[in-house]
Amino acid sequence: MHVLLVAVVALYCVSTDARSESSPNISPNTMTQSLDVSGALVVVRGEGAFRAEQTAAEVLIEEVERRTGLRWQVTSDEADSRDSDVVIRLSAYDDLDAASAAGLAAEGYRIATTRSESGGTVVDIVGADGRGTLFGVGHFLRKMEWAPERVALPAGFEVKTSPQYSIRGHQLGYRPTNNTCDAWTPEQFEQYIRELAFFGANAVENIPFPWDETNDLMPIGRREMNRRMSEICDKYDVDYWVWTPANYDLGEPDVRAEALQRSEDFYRDTPRLDDVLIPGADPGDNHPSLVIPFAEELAALLHRYHPDAGMWISMQGYVGEKAEYFCNYLRENRPTWLAGVVAGPQAYRAVEVRKMVPAEYPVRQYPDLTHTVRCQYPVPWWDLTWELTHGREASNPRPVDYAEIIRLQTPGTVGFLGYSDGVHDDVNKVIWSALSWDLGWDTRDILVDYARVFLGPAVAERAAAGIRAFEQAWRGSALDNATIEATLLFWQQLEAEAPELGENWRWNQALLRANYDAYVYHRRRYELGLERDAIDALAGASEIGAEAAMQEAAAILARAETQPTQPALRARVDELCETLNRQIGLQTSIEKYGGRRERGNVLDDVDRPLNDRRWLEVEFARIREMASEQDRLDRLEMLRTWSDPGPGGYYDNVGQVGMMPRVIRPVGYAAHPANARGIVPHFRGADEWKLAWKVNIHWPAANLEYRNLNPEAEYLLKVTGIGKLIPLADGEMLSAERDAAEPGEFRLFAVPRRLTDDGTLTITWGDPDDRHLNWRQWSRVHEVWLVVR
Repeated sequence: MHVLLVAVVALYCVSTDARSESSPNISPNTMTQSLDVSGALVVVRGEGAFRAEQTAAEVLIEEVERRTGLRWQVTSDEADSRDSDVVIRLSAYDDLDAASAAGLAAEGYRIATTRSESGGTVVDIVGADGRGTLFGVGHFLRKMEWAPERVALPAGFEVKTSPQYSIRGHQLGYRPTNNTCDAWTPEQFEQYIRELAFFGANAVENIPFPWDETNDLMPIGRREMNRRMSEICDKYDVDYWVWTPANYDLGEPDVRAEALQRSEDFYRDTPRLDDVLIPGADPGDNHPSLVIPFAEELAALLHRYHPDAGMWISMQGYVGEKAEYFCNYLRENRPTWLAGVVAGPQAYRAVEVRKMVPAEYPVRQYPDLTHTVRCQYPVPWWDLTWELTHGREASNPRPVDYAEIIRLQTPGTVGFLGYSDGVHDDVNKVIWSALSWDLGWDTRDILVDYARVFLGPAVAERAAAGIRAFEQAWRGSALDNATIEATLLFWQQLEAEAPELGENWRWNQALLRANYDAYVYHRRRYELGLERDAIDALAGASEIGAEAAMQEAAAILARAETQPTQPALRARVDELCETLNRQIGLQTSIEKYGGRRERGNVLDDVDRPLNDRRWLEVEFARIREMASEQDRLDRLEMLRTWSDPGPGGYYDNVGQVGMMPRVIRPVGYAAHPANARGIVPHFRGADEWKLAWKVNIHWPAANLEYRNLNPEAEYLLKVTGIGKLIPLADGEMLSAERDAAEPGEFRLFAVPRRLTDDGTLTITWGDPDDRHLNWRQWSRVHEVWLVVR
C-alpha cells in the first residue's frame, strides 16, 4: 500500500508542477483574481461575415451556456456595445493579404483583451478568415475558467497563432465497423465535429460506400447521413473528405463501370465535397496500373460536380514493385488531376513517401490513432494481459507516444487525416490536432485544456494527470506496475469529488479504463496463482493417478469462475459500459450492444482466461485418450515442467514482458512506436493455445544474450514458433536436430561447445525472407530454452 500511495502522490505532483503560462491554473474559487467576463455581450459582423464566422458566434454562445447556464446576448450593431461592461467581438479579415500583413496565416487567429474608452473590457477574437474565427473561439473555450453563472479569463489574456500544417482531420466513418459513430444522429455528429474544431481540426473524412451495408444501430440511412455530414462540414467550413477504397476487381469492366456510376451518384448527391481518397490497397488488391486510370476517371466525374475538389491516392499497401510502379508513373507522367499522395499503414512512412514522390505532390499522413496492437503504431512492448482483454480498440490515450510520432513523421507533409473507428481514441485525436497546429505546444498543456473544456476547471489539472497515467499503466509488466492501482484510486477520489460529471461520456470513458485496468490486473495475478497451484497438483499424479491429478488441477483452475476475484470492480465495468452505450452508443459487446469482433468489444473479453487454463484443459482431454497410464503420467510431467529448463538452463517466454529476462529489446530510433511493426510483440492465436504461443516477435527482435554459462557443458537450443526460424549462435547458423511446423512443437538445435567456452552466448535470427507476405504470415519466435544436454 505504501508503494500505491507514493504513486498517487506522484500523479498529483505531475498535475501541479511546471505550470505553463498558456494554461493558467485558475479554480472557480479564485476567479476574482482573473478577468470576469460573465456578463459579456457578443458582437459579430453582420453583412460580409463568413459563414464560419457566424457559426463561431453560435458555438461560443451555446458552449458557454452548456457549461455555465449563462445565455450571452449577441448583436451585429457595434453601437449596442457602448454601454456594456464586457464585450466579446468576433471578426475576420476579408482577405488573407490583410491577415498576412497583421502576422496571421490562413486559419490563424489572435485574441486580445483591452479596455474600451468607457473603461469596460473588450475581448477581440479575430480570425485570418472565417475558419480562423472559429478556431479562435475554440481557443477561448479551452482556456476560459468557468463555473455555474461565472466565466473568467486570465488577466491580460492574449494569443496570436497560425497553424503549421494545413490538413488536420479525422475519419468519422458512418459504417457498421465503427464502434460508436454508427449509432449517432446527425446532431451527435455535429457536436463532435464542433468539439474537434476546438483544437484546430479542419477536416472530417467519411466512408460513404457501400450504401447498403448497414446495421440496426443506424438511426438514418447511410446515403442520407452522407449528405447531412457534408452539410455540417459546410456550416463549420470544415473540409469534407471521403475514403473510397477500390476493394473490387478493377479489371472487370462491369464492376468498374458500376463503381464509376456509384461514385458519380455520390458526387451529385453531396452538397460539399473537398477531397476524395482512394487507398491503393488494404482493402483492395488492384495493381496501381489499374488504380491510377480509375482514379483519373473518378477525378473527371468529381470535377463535374465539385470543380475545386482534390483526388488523392494512398500508397497504403504499396511496397516493392507496386510502390516502384506508382512512383515511376508520377515522375514520368506528372498527372495534373492528382491532388496529392497519402502515406498510410502497411507501407512506407510519411518521411519516406515524401522522398519517393515528385515535390509538386503534397504528402498527407493517414495515421492509425485508433488501434493498440496489430497496427501501424502498436503500444511498445504491450503486456499480453492487455491484448487478451482490451484488444485493438480500447480507450487508449497515448499522448507521449503520439507526440513523439507526430514530431518524427509530420515534417515534410501537409498534415494528417487520422484513421479512427470510434471515440475510444478521443484524446489521441486532440493530441494530433493540437500538435499539428503547433509542434511546439506542450503535451501536458494540451491535456489540461482538454480536461478543462470537457470536464471542467475544478478537475482539469488532476484529470489531465490521470489521463497521462493511463499510458504509463500500459508500460512494462502488468503484474508489477503499481501505476494501475494508483490510477484507479486517483480516479475514484476524483469521482467522489465530482459526482455531477456522471453524465459526461468522456469522464465515464476514463472511469471505465481505470476500473477495467485494475480489474484485469487483479484477475491476472489471481489466475496465475491458480495456475501455479494447479501445476503443483500434477506433481502427485504418480501417487494418485493421472485422472485424479487432472481433476484436482481442473477444479483449481475453475475457481476463476466459481470463486472470482474483485466482483465489485467487475460490476462497475458492466455499469460503465451500459452508461457509455446509452450516452454515445459505445459498443463494448457484440451481443449486448451490437458491436463487431475486434471493434472495441472489451466487455466480451473482460473475463477471458489470463492463464493457460484453456490449453491445459485441451491437454487433459488429449491425455485421457492415451492408451497407457504411463503415457498419461509422462505427458503430465512434461506439462508440469514445461518452462523448467533444468539445472544450468534458461527459459524465456519471448514477447511476454516480465518473462523474457534475456531478450534484447531494441533501443533508440529502431524501437520507437513509429517504426515498431515486427519489432515489438504482436499477438495472434487460437483460444486453446498456450498463452506463450499467442505472443509473436518477428526476427530480428527476439535476440537473446546469455552470461555465466558453464564452459564445460554442452548446450541445446530449444525453440517454439511459427514459420522458418533460423537461429544464429554468435553469428554462426545452427543445424536443426529436429524441426517442427505446429505451435508448441519443439525445434532442437545443437550449440557447439566452442561457442560457449567463454561463458557467453548471443542468439540472433537469420532472415526468413518473408517480408513480402502479409504480417500475419511472418515467421515468429515464441519460446526459447537453452538447456544443458
